[in-house]
Amino acid sequence: MADTQTTYPTTFKIRISAAVMKPETMFLSDKVFASPFSGSGLSEDSMNALQAEVGMLQARLTQSKILEEQLTSLNTQLYDRNNQVEKELYVARQLQQSLLPPFVADSQEQDQAAIAADAMQAFEHCHYRNDYLRITGVYLPCDSLGGDLYDVLPFPDGSVGVAVADVSGHGVPAGFITAIFKAAFYRMTHTYDAPWDIIYHLNNELMDIIKTGDYITGLYTRLTPELSHLRDENIHPRFKLDYAGAGHPYPYVYRGKDFSALHNIPEGSIQRLEENGMPMVWVKGADYPAGSTQLYPGDVVLLFTDGVSEMKNAHDAMFGEDALGKLLGKLMRERPFRRLDAIISTLSDFTEGHPLDDDLSIVLIEVF
Repeated sequence: MADTQTTYPTTFKIRISAAVMKPETMFLSDKVFASPFSGSGLSEDSMNALQAEVGMLQARLTQSKILEEQLTSLNTQLYDRNNQVEKELYVARQLQQSLLPPFVADSQEQDQAAIAADAMQAFEHCHYRNDYLRITGVYLPCDSLGGDLYDVLPFPDGSVGVAVADVSGHGVPAGFITAIFKAAFYRMTHTYDAPWDIIYHLNNELMDIIKTGDYITGLYTRLTPELSHLRDENIHPRFKLDYAGAGHPYPYVYRGKDFSALHNIPEGSIQRLEENGMPMVWVKGADYPAGSTQLYPGDVVLLFTDGVSEMKNAHDAMFGEDALGKLLGKLMRERPFRRLDAIISTLSDFTEGHPLDDDLSIVLIEVF
């Protein structure tokens, strides 16, 4: 009797281990667990304790299955919701892309199909082109929606407005603010002429609308044709460039041979347009200094946002504004076309695969 009693606890442990390892056995009747012990001499209290433990295991398994079903349902809902958000962000990005100026033919031979194909293969897009002027741009957001914006506005008098703006931050909030900026900017450019007046009134209006603590840096230029070059063969400027800045990086101006000869400077000199004021949505009623220069054949103006100069590589080193100016001079000497694509390629090599930390916009104004 003593030997038999000693054996049962071992059998009891083996049975319970099997039940834990194979949960389906927990749904068997109580007799499965009880039958090996029939006549074993186990006390009624021991049997009741065993039955209670089996009941607890069954309850836990049932609860586990319920939780698993709930988790599966939540995962399905999360997946569906994520797809919906992705679709909405795609639509929002398409709408934001529509805020950029339309593409135009980069040569007389290009038809609409060629323009569309070209847009799919290159970062650089042509937004304005005639016999004396070519304006191209690049926009790359770091998120689905970005806070950069540029625009090219031809006016009936033959002048052309070019603007670049950068909203603090990026993502969805910055994307909304760019839409607000675009609407107000378009209205101001059709109400006032001088760039400094436009930015002054634009800042005041945005101060009344944007209450999020965000601000906007920007630069607006207006190119007005100079007709003197049509009257004789002497060297004359092609355009007068009026501009005003609002806390934005200074543009670069590459000087061609005509300007260099007239002003006794080396051909290919790089200058910067440094008239600037404070960012918009900082102080209502702030004044913005007036800037002006003349552009001759061979001159090039480079406008950009700080996402270009502050781009970082894997070693956390920034590309820098000085490097951008030197790159512009190098490309003007060595590359006659697709200069913005070359800038993007250089930046890509510099980052060594490091993702964008900020939105990026570049506009190139070329005078012929």
